[in-house]
Amino acid sequence: MKITGCYIVKNEENNIGKSIESLRSSVDEIIVVDTGSTDDTKKIALRCGAIVYDYVWDNDFSAPRNFALDKATGEWIIFLDGDEYFSKETARNIRAVIQKYENSKRYGCLLIHRYDIDVDNSYEVLADTLMVRIFYHNPHYRYEGIIHEELLENGRPITELYVIEPEELKLIHTGYSASMSKEKAERNLRLLLKELTVTDNPGRLYMYLADAYLGLGDREKAKYYAQKDIAQGRRATTYASRSYRILLQLSLEEGESLSNRLKLCWNAVHDFPENPEFRADLAECLAALEDYAQAATEMELALDNYHNYKGIEPMLFTAEQAELAQQRMQGWREKMSKVDLVKIAELLRMLLLPLLLMNDDEYNQANKEYENVLPKGFYKVLQRYHGDNVLLQDDCAREYLDILDMLIARKNTEAMEKLLAASGDFSAAVRKDIVERLDKKIAQEEFSREEVLC
Repeated sequence: MKITGCYIVKNEENNIGKSIESLRSSVDEIIVVDTGSTDDTKKIALRCGAIVYDYVWDNDFSAPRNFALDKATGEWIIFLDGDEYFSKETARNIRAVIQKYENSKRYGCLLIHRYDIDVDNSYEVLADTLMVRIFYHNPHYRYEGIIHEELLENGRPITELYVIEPEELKLIHTGYSASMSKEKAERNLRLLLKELTVTDNPGRLYMYLADAYLGLGDREKAKYYAQKDIAQGRRATTYASRSYRILLQLSLEEGESLSNRLKLCWNAVHDFPENPEFRADLAECLAALEDYAQAATEMELALDNYHNYKGIEPMLFTAEQAELAQQRMQGWREKMSKVDLVKIAELLRMLLLPLLLMNDDEYNQANKEYENVLPKGFYKVLQRYHGDNVLLQDDCAREYLDILDMLIARKNTEAMEKLLAASGDFSAAVRKDIVERLDKKIAQEEFSREEVLC
């Protein structure tokens, strides 16, 4: 099995050596296509054992990539950018990983986890993205697009994709450092707008245009192209979710209405049901609307997605976020319990009041219908209230006091006197509570009268 390492480069003297060294011992040849370097890129590549070809740059990234493929003689291709390199702990696995797919005749593309790091900011990890960087040298595989070029099979998305776990192979990418991002966004936008005027497939460019405009601070155009992108439905490309991420980010920053954000979250979950971040965002929206039951359900799904993630879209959900999500979900479930208790109490009041206001004969005719509906404590107090010779125990004191409060609120003196006549069944401690409850209500009533007089 022969493996070819490929590059297209320009002015990568600070990166190309490290990149080639990370794969040098695993490949049989290295092809470097230089598009006009004015530094020592070519000298370094030659020193590392590469075959270097000059290529006249014509603002088209696909053309030199396909040129490199034409020069490659390996059965498998590793195609890296000059500012990418395999991590030290996984570089030794390159040939073994490819050999595994060669042996099993899975002649497709290997998706490698690429970690974008900001060298200007303490090597902060900006993103973890799956990228096609290793693939079988299929003559029908060609790059298309003058920028953000995609490897396609006869012009269509490649379906034979295999995800490589980061423990096996991991790429580090330094090209998105803060000092480079604006310059790259400006260059990318120029090429994207050029391609937009000639392409037969403008939909391929919408997400990249949204990303470029966001990088340059043009929020309106970023939103415009992101919305055009998601209107197409889910595209068969890695990081297809980027437009939703842009729109959700801008909706938060700009304080969009909750209803608009909720709709956006529902659409994102519909298109990317495996994504934990989108489900977590949806859960937060539902909780803000006090739909705690649905919010808890969605957050539980988000956590399940996080723990069992198998998608090819980048997952930005972290262990810290998962822990916070667990806390949020538990909090919503506690609120659900409180809301349910309030609803139950309201239903009980609606049921109890008519039963209290019935005379004894009416109640005795109807009470059998409620015997298995009402909590036992309430049923027992109502029985005693309506003349049944049942003895009230202290275990139904709470229900007795609740009914007393209802009668006090209605200022129904006759019914209160009737209920208080049964208070002698209780212990001295409960009778004391009843007196204190009445004193408190009287004091509140007198305070309210004083306020009115003032």
